[in-house]
Amino acid sequence: MDLEKSHERPDWRNEKLGSRIRVALWLLEVIGEGNTFTKEQLHDAFPGITTIDRRLRELREDGWVIDSDRTLSHLGASEMLLTRAGEPIWEPGRVQLRRFKRFSAPQLRQKVLERDSYSCVHCGLSSVEGPTEAPVNVVLELAHVVPLAAGGSDDLDNLITLCANCHRLLSSGVQLPDVDSVWHLVQGLSPQDQARLLAWIAMDRKPPTQAEKAWSLYRRLRPEQRTSVAHRLGQAVLDRTDADSSD
Repeated sequence: MDLEKSHERPDWRNEKLGSRIRVALWLLEVIGEGNTFTKEQLHDAFPGITTIDRRLRELREDGWVIDSDRTLSHLGASEMLLTRAGEPIWEPGRVQLRRFKRFSAPQLRQKVLERDSYSCVHCGLSSVEGPTEAPVNVVLELAHVVPLAAGGSDDLDNLITLCANCHRLLSSGVQLPDVDSVWHLVQGLSPQDQARLLAWIAMDRKPPTQAEKAWSLYRRLRPEQRTSVAHRLGQAVLDRTDADSSD
């Protein structure tokens, strides 16, 4: 996309445009690819629009790569980085309008999340593992198996659940491993781990273990509640150790 041809794009200050389109134009005109911005700058640019944070997040569904402290550790809590601009959603006739409608349908989203057990089908991250303050639709996102641009459809079987990080990596064109390197790693697994991997392949997802579920829920407790669980666990381990020693 040629960022120099700004005169060919609408003015982001035009209030007749939708707020999602205005945010995209603002990012290109004011921020620019490769530059950081803050939530305060976003809110100052769009005063009175209470849903502006949501409109910004929705741009990721159109191929916009917008990083935060959840995906890049060096960013501050309120900082974001426009890593890469996505589809020019301000252009008339774009299929992104249909995509926005699809992702706004609660029933379809719910079916995809339920089918995938509210977990990323690539890394297994579940909705309860995200930041405490993050809603599920920020931690988990919907993505196409076959992109719309490549002839993919909006059917349920062409939609999968990804965490924000896996979705970003796939959208950014990160080089994927080759078959031989993956098979070399698989060959080195123990028979038990090979059987476990085969089960995951058959299910097409990696279900979290009970320990991982416990850890995820533990992380969502308040500090004083975490202390209580830690003390109980410590006592349970000591009691079991003492019992084993006495046998």
